[in-house]
Amino acid sequence: MPSKNSAPKKKGSKGAKAAIIIGVVVVVIAAAAAAGVLYIDNKDTVYPGVTVNGIDISGMTREEAAAAISGIDVSATVTLPNDDSFTVTALDAGVSVAAEDIIDAAMAHGRDGNIVNRVTSYLTAASNPVDVYSALKDGIDAEAVKAIVAPHVDAYNKEVDGTLCEIQGDKVVILKGAGQMGTDTATITNLVVDTLTKSFEAGQPMGAVFTLGEYEPVSMEDIHNSIYVAPADAAYDPETGGITPSVTGISFDIPTAQAAYDAAELGDEITVDIIYTEPEIIAENADDLLYRDVLHTVSTTLATSTYNRKNNIKLAAQAINGYILAPGETFSFNGVVGERTSAKGYLPAGAYVAGKSVNQVGGGICQVSSSLYCCAIYADLEIVERANHMFTVSYLPLGVDATVNWGTIDFQFANNMAFPIKIEAYVEGSNLIVTFYGTKLDDTYAKITYEIKDTYGFETIEQLDETLAPGERKVDSTGHTGYLVHTYRSFYTGDGELIETEYLDKSTYRSSDTIILVGPEPEPEPEPEPEPTPEPEPTPDPAPTPEPEPEPTPDPTPTPDPGTESTPEG
Repeated sequence: MPSKNSAPKKKGSKGAKAAIIIGVVVVVIAAAAAAGVLYIDNKDTVYPGVTVNGIDISGMTREEAAAAISGIDVSATVTLPNDDSFTVTALDAGVSVAAEDIIDAAMAHGRDGNIVNRVTSYLTAASNPVDVYSALKDGIDAEAVKAIVAPHVDAYNKEVDGTLCEIQGDKVVILKGAGQMGTDTATITNLVVDTLTKSFEAGQPMGAVFTLGEYEPVSMEDIHNSIYVAPADAAYDPETGGITPSVTGISFDIPTAQAAYDAAELGDEITVDIIYTEPEIIAENADDLLYRDVLHTVSTTLATSTYNRKNNIKLAAQAINGYILAPGETFSFNGVVGERTSAKGYLPAGAYVAGKSVNQVGGGICQVSSSLYCCAIYADLEIVERANHMFTVSYLPLGVDATVNWGTIDFQFANNMAFPIKIEAYVEGSNLIVTFYGTKLDDTYAKITYEIKDTYGFETIEQLDETLAPGERKVDSTGHTGYLVHTYRSFYTGDGELIETEYLDKSTYRSSDTIILVGPEPEPEPEPEPEPTPEPEPTPDPAPTPEPEPEPTPDPTPTPDPGTESTPEG
């Protein structure tokens, strides 16, 4: 029992003491922590729980930390579809990754703020470690990254996006995916920044592959059409009078290319053989083509022509000589030669008028028009207007003549060729020569033949002409046999093989009788009277004398036989 003299204990004294003790402990701990913080602050070491790219450098001095982080490597490597890979390091990206800067960041961790914050950071560092290196990811300079990325993107786009296909020698090279594989600098820059950030977070270098979006196959027919060049013949240019050069055709086999394309991987090159098609007409300038070939030439004789007839033929030939007939144009004999007049130097010469041969100014020029017709049909030109002579001519075969007459009958033909025609016409010696020059596109040639479908004979008719002397005979006109003629043209290859035969035209030549003018019958001469026979004188008859024979009576003068007289030359 307690002594009566003992003083009573105060209620709650134990709780107060406990509180005091706790407070003292806290103060002591805080003081100790503060002292520790102050101690650490005063030491050149890193707080606990601090790492650099996953390397624990807590408690290390600056020198120790520098040695520990010397091998860190944070970077981003990007690979493009053309297998171009390039790496951007944190230093390239503008992030300060020098060891001194990293250690400064590590040493500064936990030392910022008031003492409470610093103590709190210190006490919680072990359970909440901090990597001061990854915190630098926010310092990436996108413009610095862009400067590195741009040359790679430009080179890539030139390779895969610049040309879908191109001609290299005798090949067409097609890049599968070209036009859809390209990218831009911004896209790749963002990819590098993102990869570099992940590299910081992972504490090790990271890589990334740029992938394309959805790919749409390309039709080889479309590519073929983009490079196709149609072959083009050298052609006459009517505006310049020159030649448009020939063009070699370019194409390729579409099914072969499509099969190779379908089997290729994205980014692969497909090589296809070019098919070159040479044009039929190859030339670079006018001298190579214009008037290089003789389309046809014909020479007809003037040996039996009068001076006037030769004169007229020369004048008509001169009017035509050198004439150029462009493609699509029509030649008119009357239009080119013009009216045949005395003022132009034409003279009267034989011509057929109303079925008779008469002298007419310009007579004989039909030999020129006929020669033109002959050349035109051999050259396979289009005949626009043609009429045969009334009677056959001697200087060309049947069916190959063309008559003309100013104001009524013309001869016309058109140049249906691709190149112009030049006409030469002149008299040389006793011959008229007409030649067509042009451009032959092959070695074929033509032959002209005719078939007589009907023949019209003639008679010799004598007509009395009182102006002639009695018994005189004169040929007024020479007879002509008439014909119905069909003309044909046959085409042959250069080695003589028949290609085809075609009907060309019909010619109808009249017949004409031979007219002989005969003078009146001569008056018959009177028969002479016979002279009387004298009586014989008597002779002595010493002896008998034989009777004399009577003398013959002379015949009367004979009458001339008109049928035996010679006919004068007409």
